[in-house]
Amino acid sequence: MKTVKAKTGQGLEDLALQEYGCIEGQVLLWQDNGMGPDTLLYPGQPVLIRNVVEDINGNNQSIARFFAQKGISPANNVEMTSYSPEYVEAGYWIDDYAE
Repeated sequence: MKTVKAKTGQGLEDLALQEYGCIEGQVLLWQDNGMGPDTLLYPGQPVLIRNVVEDINGNNQSIARFFAQKGISPANNVEMTSYSPEYVEAGYWIDDYAE
């Protein structure tokens, strides 16, 4: 086993995608870390990862390699920034456009 640290905004689904190449990898995270579907991660939390990426769905191994080679860390729990209305010019929206 190796240990990775969760990054800001990462949940179990993100780590499963990053390390195992598919969402189904969450089950391995649950088993190896005593976690469950409702477990929330905090930034810097150590998570055990298997050294060998198993063939789970036929293409997950290539996806895991891609993330590793590119240094990509999915993080779907990052809060989105809302934009202030002053960034949209007056008259930009047409109220009945979708009718």
